[in-house]
Amino acid sequence: MGVIVLVLAVPALVLHSHAKGEWRQLEAAHTAKGDSLDWQSVIPPEVPKAKNFAYTPAMAHLNKRTIDPDGRIRFKGPHTNGYPEWRIKRRVRVKMGWRRGYQYGYRPPIASLWHRLDNGLHQTPSGDSTNQPPSGARAQAEDILAMLKPFDPVINELIQARKDRPHIRFNVRYERHLEALLPHLSAMKNTVVTHRNRGIVRLALDDTAGALEDLEMCLFLCRGLSIEPGWLISHLVALATHNISMQLIFNGLSTRKWNETQLAVIEKELSQFDWLALYHHTMRADRNMCLAFFQEMARNRLRAQKKFENYWWGDMPIAVLWAPGALRKNQNKLGRLYDERAFALVNLKTRTVDVRLAKHFELHPFESKHLNEVLASESFFGPERIAPKTARAQVANDLARLAVALERHRRAEGDYPEKLAALAPRFLAKIPHDVMNGKPLNYKRLNDDYLLYSVGQNLRDDGGLIVEKDYHAGDIRWFAKPKPQPKPKAE
Repeated sequence: MGVIVLVLAVPALVLHSHAKGEWRQLEAAHTAKGDSLDWQSVIPPEVPKAKNFAYTPAMAHLNKRTIDPDGRIRFKGPHTNGYPEWRIKRRVRVKMGWRRGYQYGYRPPIASLWHRLDNGLHQTPSGDSTNQPPSGARAQAEDILAMLKPFDPVINELIQARKDRPHIRFNVRYERHLEALLPHLSAMKNTVVTHRNRGIVRLALDDTAGALEDLEMCLFLCRGLSIEPGWLISHLVALATHNISMQLIFNGLSTRKWNETQLAVIEKELSQFDWLALYHHTMRADRNMCLAFFQEMARNRLRAQKKFENYWWGDMPIAVLWAPGALRKNQNKLGRLYDERAFALVNLKTRTVDVRLAKHFELHPFESKHLNEVLASESFFGPERIAPKTARAQVANDLARLAVALERHRRAEGDYPEKLAALAPRFLAKIPHDVMNGKPLNYKRLNDDYLLYSVGQNLRDDGGLIVEKDYHAGDIRWFAKPKPQPKPKAE
């Protein structure tokens, strides 16, 4: 019997030792590049509660939650996400239209209200008009603000907290790795939606100072989400809040309502976003959390097996937990997948995103049923779709910064420049290029208008053509003036 045990044990030990040696080599290679694989290396430092926006009274309850045995989140405190923004969202909702040159988007149940407001307010700018909106349109705008009035105490509390508490760090249980709960994401996103909506209406009423206050709040929350490590979903929500904020910037620029001081503030805010670097930060954090999760499974295989049987990876062979060296082999493969597929998509040196490679990876995902790779295969997903989204966000940020600089040049010199190079260094330290192809962004002056766009994900210059509902076709354009608003769909 002893001989049989020895015969079985020796190969198992060899396989385990070989897998562990591979892991040490992978870890040493990354350490040599200054890239730690330790999950704790990506965790943000603690922030004093007095300086932490996450602990302002309206948000603090999101840090005091319990988890029922069935996995449901229970909040200790008022059952609201920040404040009752879901009610605001249902009553005042605007679908993003800046990419199409629209100041408003229509979605029930308040589509007709926005349409009536737009009919009174929408005018093609012909100079720096400061005319008050017509009385009918003003009444519509004031009706929308009246909807938000009950929430003013909490909204004002959050605005003040932004000034007093410049950091955002929610009490996320990072030690749970992939099992950590993130209930604050919806609260943060919906709060951005609320301030975007309020800012649009205040801007329509020529309250540019109030609109800027709302915009700063939107971008502050977006930054807080963008640096939160560990999960792809945090990065995706940050991208969404950034896109939401662009509508407010566009509305002010296209109607020429932002003044020079406000434009300088907007430029300062936008210059703080580097989505390509944030993509790498997110991928490192996501990789480290996944690797740590594998190590946790190796330490407690019985618990991992129970989770497999209950609700994880229904067709995953349990043998991956018990086969000699299999878990470590999967861990090693996952680390290599991030190097070969995730980080390869975004080049920080050339500041470009390889959207063609991303499309290739999307069409040919890594799939394996081998015992040493199956868990890595099931755990690795997302970069091929997140990288293009990140590229679009960076393009939007760069176009917005250029649009701000163009407006500042028009105000200072009386007209738009012939070339973008004229904006630096007075209005921009450096002219950004198109991260889609590494070439200059397309710009052409058109009398009292201009054409400014990126070639988009198809990498083809379509002359500024916008293709709705298809991010893979057409260009990404920033409109100098708003387009005529389409009629809303029937409610």
